[in-house]
Amino acid sequence: MADTNDAVQDTTTTTDGTNNGATDSTAKIFATKAEAEANKPDPLGKKKLFSVTRPDGTTRWTWSPGYTNAAAEIAREDGYMVSTGTAKEVTREQVAAKLATFTDDELAAMGLSRKKAKKSQT
Repeated sequence: MADTNDAVQDTTTTTDGTNNGATDSTAKIFATKAEAEANKPDPLGKKKLFSVTRPDGTTRWTWSPGYTNAAAEIAREDGYMVSTGTAKEVTREQVAAKLATFTDDELAAMGLSRKKAKKSQT
């Protein structure tokens, strides 16, 4: 499958200590191998040229210290995010408690309003 997107894309890469020795940088992603080779980073360091093929068949090229980093750079470009999954779910009760702290004007600014209390009939 041919790819018609020939633009070089800058993807900001923020990493921690588990990234095979790579540091925070801006990953350059290329549509063709020739374009990537013409933009070889200086200094090269431990980086090699990697191709990453997406499920739709398009291939991107990037200079990276390892294949996992290269895959991560392309995934980040595609909008993927990774987390440890330790964030707790927000409950309905927590949302209701937070909404109760807002004034009517603050709720209106968000396009919300309070539910009118029903009058009790006896």
